Amino acid sequence: MSTPNVTLYPGILPAKGQANDSFDTNVDDFLNWLTLTNGPQLNVFINYLNSGIVPILPLADVTITSGSISNTSISMSEAITAPNGTTPTFRMGTPTTFRTAGSGTYTVPVGAVALRVRMCGGGGGGGGASSVTTTARASAGGTSGTDVDFLITTLASSYPYAVGAGGIGSTGAIDGSNGGGTTFGTATAPNGIGGANSGTSTATEVIYNTSAGPISATVPDYTVIFGVPRQLGSTGLKFTASSRIAGSGGDSQFGPGGYATGSSNSATAAAGNNAAGNGAGGGGCLSSTTTTQTGGNGTPGILIITPLY
Repeated sequence: MSTPNVTLYPGILPAKGQANDSFDTNVDDFLNWLTLTNGPQLNVFINYLNSGIVPILPLADVTITSGSISNTSISMSEAITAPNGTTPTFRMGTPTTFRTAGSGTYTVPVGAVALRVRMCGGGGGGGGASSVTTTARASAGGTSGTDVDFLITTLASSYPYAVGAGGIGSTGAIDGSNGGGTTFGTATAPNGIGGANSGTSTATEVIYNTSAGPISATVPDYTVIFGVPRQLGSTGLKFTASSRIAGSGGDSQFGPGGYATGSSNSATAAAGNNAAGNGAGGGGCLSSTTTTQTGGNGTPGILIITPLY
């Protein structure tokens, strides 16, 4: 069946400022068009739309074999089989979200046929900065946690989970602490890595982040939809004995890392900025010639579980 047309009104619409006779004529013509032309065309178009809507089948008659999910809908083309050969529509249930560090057991709701799970590890803390009488220093920001989104179509009755903590910013010539990994069932979203410390050198230097470590999520038993690897925090830069910039923390999909800060005054010290949201890295810090400083904190990971019916 071809798509039916709905035509635009071809006449002159009644409007303010028209002469009375013209206005009355335009009203009559428009009402006649709505009744004789537009109404029947709309009915045909509505019937056309209704003919393409597939009814929802009983859950017991549907088997999910594969598929992909976006933020608001499930793509089921060639992914679901049913006895009558149709492709049914499914409903997303209410998500359960864990935004603070901790662990527990998630019980699958009655009637759910699949789970969509999105999770991110905790962000790393910013590195610390040490002090020496001749040189002010800067440190690097922590990385974000790894982010992964996956689908479980063969359900257990429950799943253990853990949400990783955010890493703590360090003080002095110590790297920021790592965040904690987030897990659900057999899947793991790796933690963020702490930012590199300022070191103790008096020379001009670039404070690179320490190794980012493994960045891939581990999802051995489920169907991965997409993943976002760790985002590195930026480096700390020391241009002269007084001019320096602390690195920002790595952003996650759930919040920004602690922002960078800088100064050209060797007497100025500034703590690192904390990350916001979830899964982001803490910012680096600035020491002065007399004061050590502490990097910003990373934020906890996140776990979002959406049942599909």
